This record gives sequence, structure tokens and C-alpha cells, in this order.
Amino acid sequence: MEHICRKLHRTAAGSRSKYIRRRKRDIALSTETLSQVFQIN
Repeated sequence: MEHICRKLHRTAAGSRSKYIRRRKRDIALSTETLSQVFQIN
């Protein structure tokens, strides 16, 4: 039983870190596009 819980916890942590990484990339992309827009104006 303990083994299954540990496995679930590890996958949950992995998906969370993956989500955070994706969010960081999204934020970086949005800031990049914003700076480009401001440079054009």
C-alpha cells in the first residue's frame, strides 16, 4: 500500500513541476511578445 502511495505522490509532483515549467514558459513568451509590441509602437 505504501509503495502505491509513494508512486502516486511522485507522479503528482512530476506533473506539478511540469505544469510550473509550462507556466513559466507561457509567461516568458507573453512578456516577449509584449516587449516586441512596445518596441514597434
